[in-house]
Amino acid sequence: INETHNLASYRKGNLIILLATAAVVLLSAKSLRAANLVGWDIPTSTATTAAVSSSNPAVSGISASSISYGSGIGINSSSSMWRFTNWSSGTNVATSFSNNKFLSWSVSAGARATATLTNFANIQFKNSTPATNIQLYASTNNWTSYTLVGTVSGLSTQYTNSFGTGTQSFFGTNWTVDAGTTTQFRLLVNGANSASSYVGFDSSLDWLLQGTTAGGAYNLSNNGTSGTWQDGATGLFTGTDRKST
Repeated sequence: INETHNLASYRKGNLIILLATAAVVLLSAKSLRAANLVGWDIPTSTATTAAVSSSNPAVSGISASSISYGSGIGINSSSSMWRFTNWSSGTNVATSFSNNKFLSWSVSAGARATATLTNFANIQFKNSTPATNIQLYASTNNWTSYTLVGTVSGLSTQYTNSFGTGTQSFFGTNWTVDAGTTTQFRLLVNGANSASSYVGFDSSLDWLLQGTTAGGAYNLSNNGTSGTWQDGATGLFTGTDRKST
């Protein structure tokens, strides 16, 4: 009887330890983490892309493409900035998109991660002529529809001898990249639309996409026979079968 009692106590103790460990793992996986989610190394000269930064790589569960520029804008060599000409002549977003006058990139969340985007930092610029603004758009359906998620105003002032920051407002409403999905971004400049009019971006600073990540929890289920715990497809800890405890 004592041996049976001890065995039952032993199994019960192991179950408590298992549940406690799973709870700790679950809470850790589900906790929100404020961070730089990914950064891009803004180049100089006539580089065709801005790669994900080795100093600010994508956090676990998140991936991002390089930033590239559309065929409708020109690139102007510089030793201190990534400098472009022939931006949009007005504020018609559809026209800018159809004429490929934008920078573009994408951000993806893994199958067990989500990202909440709250800011886009380190946008410093020089402009050889007054312009209207810089705008950032996001889409989840390959640009069938899109949402304005950020603006930099203050380009009516010319910044040629030093970099300006203007007045920046990104993600007034947080943007969520759901698990297993991709958000595409396009950044465009309204104004500076001639071959001699440029808006360039400071290459000494990484562009930083900021926010929080969550997810990573597994759906654990007991097979009811051998006491083996298995991971399911989605969700939280749900194993409740007592027959194998």
